[in-house]
Amino acid sequence: MPSPQPEVWVIDEAGLLSAKDALALVTKAQVQQARVILVGDTRQLSAVEAGNPFKSLQQAGMATAYLTQSLRQKNQQIKAGVDLIAAGEIAAGVQQLKPYIQQVRSQEARAAAIARDYLALAPDKRQKTLLLAGTNQERLAITQLVREGLKGEGTLGQSLTVKRLKARDLTETQASYAHHFQPGNVLIPQASYKRLGIEKGQHYEVLATDSPSNGLMLRGPSGAALQVDPAQIRRKSVYEVEEMEIAVGDRLRWTRNDHALGRRNGQEFEVVGLEDEQVMIRWGRGNVGSFESSELAHMDYALVSTTYGAQGKSAERVIGALDRYVARESFYVAVSRVKRELQLYALEDLNRLIERVERSKAKENPGEVIGIRSGRSQLADRALPKNLGDLVAMVNRQVNSAHASHSGSSIRHDRGFER
Repeated sequence: MPSPQPEVWVIDEAGLLSAKDALALVTKAQVQQARVILVGDTRQLSAVEAGNPFKSLQQAGMATAYLTQSLRQKNQQIKAGVDLIAAGEIAAGVQQLKPYIQQVRSQEARAAAIARDYLALAPDKRQKTLLLAGTNQERLAITQLVREGLKGEGTLGQSLTVKRLKARDLTETQASYAHHFQPGNVLIPQASYKRLGIEKGQHYEVLATDSPSNGLMLRGPSGAALQVDPAQIRRKSVYEVEEMEIAVGDRLRWTRNDHALGRRNGQEFEVVGLEDEQVMIRWGRGNVGSFESSELAHMDYALVSTTYGAQGKSAERVIGALDRYVARESFYVAVSRVKRELQLYALEDLNRLIERVERSKAKENPGEVIGIRSGRSQLADRALPKNLGDLVAMVNRQVNSAHASHSGSSIRHDRGFER
């Protein structure tokens, strides 16, 4: 039903929308008769899932306004470097930022340098500092070193080992096949499937898998076992269980939205007390709550961000790692988060770094996937839908087609349930 009052939906970091998410957004906006304004930067990282609709919609002629002046950087030399990178002058931009880039001999030395720099800061400056890593593996390595330092100085206090749910990050196609699951994984449906005995939001533990029948043996919240075909549970998330130490003074973040509890994916909070299995946390503007440790399953450390996770953030100073996966988009995100102070550590010399940063790893434009050349005059000659929803739907159909064409190769022929 349309909203009784006209609505305008502003979507920040729209470059992170996948084709599927954009389709869902536009479909809902059409039902509500809402106006949608997309805000973002095509020079930054795009969605992990298939599609880059924000970029393709602009190439298709969507009305677009451009902000050409960056106000974040207060350090003029850093600002000049960021502006050059934004303009596509990569080599000149990296040269401009040379004083803020230091070469180290190994990944271990890089992680140690970042932790050392952070621990050398006064507590109030740490609060205004963003630590960056290119991968989750390095993020955890830096986090471990920083936490060891914080323990040594007494900033972290009493600790407790809890179990958290770590997302498996399976694609929709992968999550349709039993052989991609492992015993001990947790499946959480995002919708109810009454015919299968599956309820939305409940936790189902994987007991065993059977590839030939594409079956999963699950244990539900009642303790009863049931067998399902994962392809029949289309809307779901899959997790693995891992142990995690938390301590009084830890900065953590939620990794899943929970509207009932007012939790937002990425929202940070601090552990302020531990008693038995009770964890007291503080978030926002002085909000405090006490929870069973089992209620904190969807969380992670917030000390270090990946470059992807840092998109949209801003900080007085940035200390980060430039790894072998760095490319134009991730480098631009890293250097453009900072206001005043920047320190980056790389394993390679400046010339090799420039070669990496000059390469774009932006995913193929959906406009190219569906055979449409870029350029508004060329686009006008093709049968491009004028309706936003139709355009995204068309891209989404092509993406689904591509997924389906690759799904057959992922089937493995085993026999019996694997425990």
